[in-house]
Amino acid sequence: MRLTLIVALAIVLGQGSGLAVQAQQPARHVETAGGFSFVPPKGWKATDEAIANQVKQIEKQLAAAPPGSPQEKALKRAIATLQLMAKQSMKGFLGSGADGPAPTISFSVEDLRKFNITVNGVAVKATLADLVAHYKYPPPGRTNEEVDSFRVVAEKKLKTDAGAECVVLVTEFDRNRLRYRQTYYFFDLSPDRKLVATCKAPWIDKLDAVFEASLKTLRLEKPRPEKAK
Repeated sequence: MRLTLIVALAIVLGQGSGLAVQAQQPARHVETAGGFSFVPPKGWKATDEAIANQVKQIEKQLAAAPPGSPQEKALKRAIATLQLMAKQSMKGFLGSGADGPAPTISFSVEDLRKFNITVNGVAVKATLADLVAHYKYPPPGRTNEEVDSFRVVAEKKLKTDAGAECVVLVTEFDRNRLRYRQTYYFFDLSPDRKLVATCKAPWIDKLDAVFEASLKTLRLEKPRPEKAK
C-alpha cells in the first residue's frame, strides 16, 4: 500500500548577498503522478539525479572488481536496486546528514478503499482518521529493535501556505542504536485518495523545522486540461 519514493538531497550552506541567496532558492517541484507540487529544502536533489551519481560511482568500482567475485555480484545488485528506485512513479528527496544517514522526504498515495474497517461487524468507509491511526504502529517488516522502540511523539494539524489543511504525525524509532525521527504529513487528494509525505532523519539532525517549512509550500495541483485536437 505504501508506494514509497525516496529522493536524495545535500544541504547547502550558502553565503553572500541577499540577491545571491535568493537566486539559489530551489525551484518548485511539480509531481504530476501525485497531483501536487512543493518546494524541497535548499540544496536537496531529486532521486533520479542522486541515484544516477551513485550508479556512476558504483560502476567505477565494478570495472575494477574481479570477474565472478562476490564483490562484483554485490556491486551489480546495488546497481539493480538503485535503478529500480529510479523507476518509481513519484520522486522523493534526500539531503546530507550532519553525522550519519541522509535525511529523506518521500511520498506515497494511500487508497482508503483498500482498508477493511468494520464497526460491530458492519463494513464502514475508511476515513483520514483511520489512515492516521494505521500509521501509529510500526510498518510491516521492521526489525525487533524498530518495533520495540517505536513511539508516537505528537499529532497536530497544519495549514499550508496555500490554505490546505493536513494532519501531522510525529514518530520515533531506533535502528542500529541510532534514534530516528519520522514525521508523516497527510493531505486530502480526494475522498478516497490521501497523499502521505514521509520525512525521516536521525533525531540528532533536528530537522523538524526544515521539513515543516518545505511541506508548508505544498499545493494540490489540478490536472491540466487536454488541448483540443
